[in-house]
Amino acid sequence: MALPTLHLPDVDLRYKRHYGGGNWLDLIEIDYTYPRPFLVNDKSLSNETLVENGKAPTITRSYEVCYRCHNKNVVDAQELAEEEVEAADIIALIKHPQQPPQIVLVVQFRPATGLYTIEWPSGLLDPNETIQAATLRELKEETGYDGKILSVSSALTCEPGMSSSRCCVAQVEIDGTLPCNKNPQPCLEADEWSLQTITLPFHQLLPSLQALTKRYHPKLVIDSRLYNYAVGLATAQGLGV
Repeated sequence: MALPTLHLPDVDLRYKRHYGGGNWLDLIEIDYTYPRPFLVNDKSLSNETLVENGKAPTITRSYEVCYRCHNKNVVDAQELAEEEVEAADIIALIKHPQQPPQIVLVVQFRPATGLYTIEWPSGLLDPNETIQAATLRELKEETGYDGKILSVSSALTCEPGMSSSRCCVAQVEIDGTLPCNKNPQPCLEADEWSLQTITLPFHQLLPSLQALTKRYHPKLVIDSRLYNYAVGLATAQGLGV
């Protein structure tokens, strides 16, 4: 498999100012400095100006960044680029020998949108907690299911246009024959008052999501990561992959 060649120059990040924050989120401004690209049609850059004081010319811009602050204190902007994974998204599949596979999802009210969202079970890591431990804990707390981790992704960005937040995606298999998974009971916190566990057919995930949001429009929306997964699954099924 041939992979494209990427140009990834080093970028210098520097803390600029703190706008404010609360218990969970902070908003800061950073400066980021990158090498000025040499464009063929850029008349402002001649061969003589490609090097200034022995260094390539750079451009510095400012950017506003939202980051989670519930269990850390960011002291400089470079830490935002180096911080570890904060959360786990959980793709949980129920398997039963006599039933078609089901995807486990949650529905909850998201105050920032003013809407209810269909999304993966997920949650933040506790201090010093591994991604594997957080995955099984959050699955149990939010849905009541016990599962077995099949794989965990590398660190992924969530909303890189506005946030430094990074997560891992864990694939989990739930044995539908086990007694503990017959009538699962979630253990919810007070601020999870709206959280509901639902299951949808794996092989009909996209049309099921679309039908559900149509029924409860305009109060219910689909999380983009879940929708992308459903579209990819439907596309693969259509291609016979």
